[in-house]
Amino acid sequence: MRRTTTALVFAATLLAACSSSGDTATVPATSAPTTTTTPSCAVTSQPKLNRINLRIDGRDRYALVHVPTKWDGETPIPVVLSFHGLGSSATQQRSNDGFVARSDTDNFIVVYPQAESSNGSFGAAWDLRGDSDLRFVKQVLDTVEEHECVDTRRVYATGLSYGGAMTDLLACELSDRIAAAAPVSAYLPQRDCTPTRPVPILSFHGVEDELLPYDGAERSGQRDFEAWGADWAKRDGCAPEPTTTQFKSSVEELAYASCKEPVVLYRVHHNGHTWPGHPLGLDRGALIDYFSGKTTGKPYPLMVALGLTPTQFADTISLANTDINASSMILAFFEQHTLDTP
Repeated sequence: MRRTTTALVFAATLLAACSSSGDTATVPATSAPTTTTTPSCAVTSQPKLNRINLRIDGRDRYALVHVPTKWDGETPIPVVLSFHGLGSSATQQRSNDGFVARSDTDNFIVVYPQAESSNGSFGAAWDLRGDSDLRFVKQVLDTVEEHECVDTRRVYATGLSYGGAMTDLLACELSDRIAAAAPVSAYLPQRDCTPTRPVPILSFHGVEDELLPYDGAERSGQRDFEAWGADWAKRDGCAPEPTTTQFKSSVEELAYASCKEPVVLYRVHHNGHTWPGHPLGLDRGALIDYFSGKTTGKPYPLMVALGLTPTQFADTISLANTDINASSMILAFFEQHTLDTP
C-alpha cells in the first residue's frame, strides 16, 4: 500500500501509555471452525482465557481476551471483536473502547486481536488485501469457541480507523460468522464486497476528521463516508436514500428504510479522528510541539505527508464528541441482532 495510506494511524498512541495484559493462558489454534445451530457449552472446564497465542504462516500471533468476571461460564454469551488502528495495539484498543467494564456488567466476551504486519515506520497494520488476517480472526474465534461457552449466533465486530477497515472487511468476507458490524472513524477503501447474507451495519464518522475526511480523500484512498454507507444499503436491500434526523444537537442519524438488515450512519460534528464519547484528555500544546518537531527535532512525517499543520493534526486526534457514547450505542445495536443459522 502506498505511503500515503499512513493517514490511517491512530496517532494518539504515540503519546498515551496503557496497562499490560496481566496473566495469560496459551492455547492452541483449532484446525476447523466450530459450527452450531443453537448455543451450546461443549467445554466448561477450561481455565478462562486471558490471551490467545497462535502460530500462523510461521509467525507468532496473539489476541487479548476479557471474560466477564461474574459470568457462570455455562450460559452461552456473545463475543465482541474490537480491532485497533494502524500503529496502535490490542492493549491500546482495550483502553480506548470501554468494553471491558461493560463486559463485566452485560456478560459478553471481548477479544482484542493484535495486527502482526506493518506499514513501514508506522507500525502494526491489518492485512486488508490478502487473507492472512481473515485466517487469523477465524482461528481466534475457533479458539474462543473451543474454550468458552459462546453463543456463536452472536459474534460481532467493531474497530477504530484501520481497525474499522478490518471490521468492514470481516462484514464482507466473514458474514457467515459476524452477526453485525460497527466501524468507527474507519478507513474506507474501495474494495470488492460480496457477503453471503445482508449484514447489519452501524457506523460513526467525524465531520472534522482531517486524517480520513468525511467526504473522502484521494491522497489516502478514503471513500466518501455516505457513499460507503449507500453501498452497504444496496447490499442489504434498503431503499436508495436514507432518512436524516437530528439525533443530538451535534449528531445527525442517517438511517435507511426497507432493509433486510439495517444500515445506520452517524454524521458526528465536533469529532475528529477519534472514538465519539471517549475524549483522551491529551495536552493540545504538547501535541502541537511534538508534531511540529519542537520536541523531536523534525516535523512528524505523517503530518507532512498529509499536508496538515501541527495544529490541524493535533486537533483531529484529540477532538472527541461527548454528546453521544459510541460504545454504548454499538453494544445496544449488537444486542438487537442475532445470526440466523440453518
